[in-house]
Amino acid sequence: MRISIRLWIGLGVMLWSAVAQAGEWTTRDALKHVGETATVCGIVVSPVYRPDVRGQPTFLNLDRPYPNQDFIAVIRGEDRAAFGSPEVELWGSASA
Repeated sequence: MRISIRLWIGLGVMLWSAVAQAGEWTTRDALKHVGETATVCGIVVSPVYRPDVRGQPTFLNLDRPYPNQDFIAVIRGEDRAAFGSPEVELWGSASA
């Protein structure tokens, strides 16, 4: 399955907002573009849903598994409905 994840690169590599604009980077290049808006491309290798944590986040670790991931996309619990069960459905998929 091919997916598109468009995220705003904010503080560090934790992402919270789904907005898109010009630019497309690999997970390793994204850190060079903090504060910019773009599409980050990578493979979801270790997704984790944490219903026991405040905000019930889903962490999508891209290209390398936790704790050595190159990039983390975070889906807040309130946004999970838009993604179905991302920890299952997006595992192993490429984002672009």
